[in-house]
Amino acid sequence: MITADKRRAVYLLYQEGTGVRQIARQLNASINTVRTIIGQKGQMPETVRKDQIGVDPDLLIRLYNDCQGKIQRIHEKLTEEQGLCMAYPTLTKIIREQGLGKDISGYPGPWNGLRCCKCATGITRLCRRRLTEIFGPDRLTRKGIYPMKWI
Repeated sequence: MITADKRRAVYLLYQEGTGVRQIARQLNASINTVRTIIGQKGQMPETVRKDQIGVDPDLLIRLYNDCQGKIQRIHEKLTEEQGLCMAYPTLTKIIREQGLGKDISGYPGPWNGLRCCKCATGITRLCRRRLTEIFGPDRLTRKGIYPMKWI
């Protein structure tokens, strides 16, 4: 994207009588880009974004309860019955933002609330040293952790 200052420079050079090719060479821009900027008279084009997809929070809560928290079914109902066309990841993001998703903080297990010693990320990215501290060296393999039933 060409900055507003560079656009103004292109248009001012053109108004002074400098050729399109010379402007392109001086400002290290494409000839087509220079022509487009001159056609727009050095102004930034007006871009209008479409409205984001909005789902009524009450409808989402009702569907969440009706579908027993099954997000795939909520997506199907929104698409079929309500006529809302949205991607599944968008719906999951909206559900998380509403606070309707599963809360894994209450799940039992040694991984609950763990953070890596250096990178402060969750269980999916725990470092090898931290995993050894938690599960012991005999359960840790090169590819991960052996479940208890394998030992």
